[in-house]
Amino acid sequence: MRLIETVKRLIWRTDENRQRTDENRLLNALRDGVKKSEQIASSDYKKYGEVFIKSPYCPKKLNLPDVKILFKRESIINARNQVNALTSVWKERLNLLVKGQDTRRPLISLVIPDGQSVRTFLLTDVWRRLNSWSDVIVIAPEGVENLCPTLAIKKERVLPMPNIARMRIDTLLRFVHYRNSGGQTHQIFTKNIEASLTGRGDEISKVIRRLWELSSLFSSREDYCRLYEFTMMAYGALYPMNEICGIVSRLSPDVVINANAISYNARLWTRAASIEGIPSVAFVISWDNLSSKWLVDEFVDLYLLWSEEMEEDLKTSFPIFASKEKIITGSPQFEPIIKKSFSISREAFFEKYRLKDGVPLILYTTGSKTTFPAEPEFLMEMLSTWRNKYYDRMQFMIRMHPKDRLSRYEMVRATFPEVPFTLAGENLQSGERWLPTADDIGLLVDQINYCDIIVNVASTMTIEGFAVEKPSVNIGFDLGKIDSIHYPLKDYYNSKHYFDVITTGAANLAMNYEEVFRYILHYLEDPASGRDTRKAIFLKKCTYPLIHLSG
Repeated sequence: MRLIETVKRLIWRTDENRQRTDENRLLNALRDGVKKSEQIASSDYKKYGEVFIKSPYCPKKLNLPDVKILFKRESIINARNQVNALTSVWKERLNLLVKGQDTRRPLISLVIPDGQSVRTFLLTDVWRRLNSWSDVIVIAPEGVENLCPTLAIKKERVLPMPNIARMRIDTLLRFVHYRNSGGQTHQIFTKNIEASLTGRGDEISKVIRRLWELSSLFSSREDYCRLYEFTMMAYGALYPMNEICGIVSRLSPDVVINANAISYNARLWTRAASIEGIPSVAFVISWDNLSSKWLVDEFVDLYLLWSEEMEEDLKTSFPIFASKEKIITGSPQFEPIIKKSFSISREAFFEKYRLKDGVPLILYTTGSKTTFPAEPEFLMEMLSTWRNKYYDRMQFMIRMHPKDRLSRYEMVRATFPEVPFTLAGENLQSGERWLPTADDIGLLVDQINYCDIIVNVASTMTIEGFAVEKPSVNIGFDLGKIDSIHYPLKDYYNSKHYFDVITTGAANLAMNYEEVFRYILHYLEDPASGRDTRKAIFLKKCTYPLIHLSG
């Protein structure tokens, strides 16, 4: 198992001193910030932002005309309130943990910051394999405790994770990253933000507009590094790093594994691990993360990547971290799909959702509200066309995106009661959290394997379908509704990670309703069409889809 063996080697090797100059600058700034936090600890933490800005600790060399805009007092208050509320729980569970720990086995802290991490690490064979040779402590959102019976894990081995809001200085760093990145997708973002600020007037908040203006002051790699240093110092000074360092020190794991390298919530734990000198690993959880995101776990000793393409994205988009050790492991998320870990039989599935046996099933997977604001209108028209022209030739099933909401589709569901709508998880209704269960993943596996064709807007579901040779039709028209200022629907297909999915013909891009059904009918008549291309694209995006099952 490539992923597991990689973690073992990291635990049992004698590591050399860090030689990465830019990374050392950032780590020193973080440590400096933590020290400054101790020095201003006598102040009410609700005023930390103001105290930090007015103190000599706030570096003047950035030459920013207005530093106050970079800090939102509420995010600092919220972070500290959450940590204060959880401290007693952490201490209680750590006391129980010390009593029950087997000191002959390595201790791993597994940081699971979100639903996708739950799906990839806890609901695949990775979890069983890790536990076969090590003791694992899970650091995760509170709802993950409900999975303890499924995972055969004691409650004291789960430490609840606070939900930390970003600072505005992070948004500034994000904008500077876009401007300085050599990545194809980041350059698209820069162009679109400029156009949006010019053309959309009052729709754009004054804060976002001002932060974008300030980002133009940082035009070189050195400028970017200086801002990053300041961000690290501010994070260490304003957020509760001291408390988290104390928990990590007491836990004293042999290694910290971050299941999502771009997660902001995971930063508390991996940054604390760096300060405490504990080695860490970060898994890049999605195929677009290194080409479209702007923040990757800075201080880890090793990145786990899907493919050589992702390795190139790291060099292009994050050159200051390009010298880090990295290993291509593939992704465990495809394991249940390829192994066909069904929850129920095809016959039971069709009966449960009142689908017609013998009629091809088209699985439509939605995006989030930001991805496709006009999706309800699109579905209304597409399903009307289906009912009027193709009702006996195919049937539809709708799978909701984890961040989508049923309330958007009340009219569609009322008009087409024969079309089943399914959630990615029952707890989808509250906030942005998606914490899937084994049953939720079972439904996903059933839907992908039992359908004939997948239709969506630039979704990972496209390549998940490719994993089991399912054709895909992508929607390329947005009906004139755009929410995102940097990533409108039309540019999804020009982005680095998705571009060759379309240009190679692995998926067909429909630019109107007529083309949607023309491509669907084409694949129904010739399911093998494009099969070799789909397989090649899938293996390019995820070099070893089942590598973690071998060895």
